[in-house]
Amino acid sequence: MLQDIGLILIPGFTSVKCAAGEVEFRNLAPTELAVCTEAARPGGVRVRDSDGTLVESLHKRGLLYLDVPIRPDDHVSIPPLEVRPLQIASVP
Repeated sequence: MLQDIGLILIPGFTSVKCAAGEVEFRNLAPTELAVCTEAARPGGVRVRDSDGTLVESLHKRGLLYLDVPIRPDDHVSIPPLEVRPLQIASVP
């Protein structure tokens, strides 16, 4: 089971997509709608130019996606995946 470890917003992140369907779109508060409208524009909007609380709320609800810029001179480390033994249930 995955655990929500919280979202750490970095000012350089970009909100790039608002995935609100028609029902969610109609239920957005005017401030949330403004963030989604900005994110839907070409290039999105940087987190530093938005309300971080709204960005986090929309992201947690699965309505806003973030782009994490990685430059060629950046170094990224990916830890090894945790491997668990396969459990096979016996069929009666």
